[in-house]
Amino acid sequence: FSGDPEGFPRPELWQVGLVAPLRQTARWLRQNGESRVALQGNYRLTSAIVLGQALRAAHGFELDIPTRDGVWKTDDHESAHSVAEDWTIVMPHALESDELSICIGVIRDPSATLKQTNETAEGSLLVAHLPKAITSGNEAQGAVALIKVKVTAAVASLKPKRLHLYIAGPAAFAV
Repeated sequence: FSGDPEGFPRPELWQVGLVAPLRQTARWLRQNGESRVALQGNYRLTSAIVLGQALRAAHGFELDIPTRDGVWKTDDHESAHSVAEDWTIVMPHALESDELSICIGVIRDPSATLKQTNETAEGSLLVAHLPKAITSGNEAQGAVALIKVKVTAAVASLKPKRLHLYIAGPAAFAV
């Protein structure tokens, strides 16, 4: 599910080959009283998002996510307030076709490219950019908390019917 020369698998194959098995694994883990899961291996951002969705804390899971610098634990929490000063957040003031696009960049800010390639209207994009690396699970959790607060505020204010998520950053953060 990392793509190949022919591109990424079709959505149906994602459902059958990745999403359904991960959901089945999550059910098995819950039935067997396992809440801590240590991830291993390499995966791309898209697979990381699916992993995080299937094994999320709201369903009782805590993950150990491997990185080059060690393991990030999803229960190593930092507050949104403590990391906010490092992030540049640009809130949207309008929707495009009842849709909200969310662009998250760690080190690199992909919002200018996104505006060009997707012809996203000015002011219809929520941008969250951190110009430096995330170095710990604690910092990652604080960043996630901050972004969730901002997305929740934008959704409450603008009431989009659909969200589009664009992320440029470490796969461990995407989980």
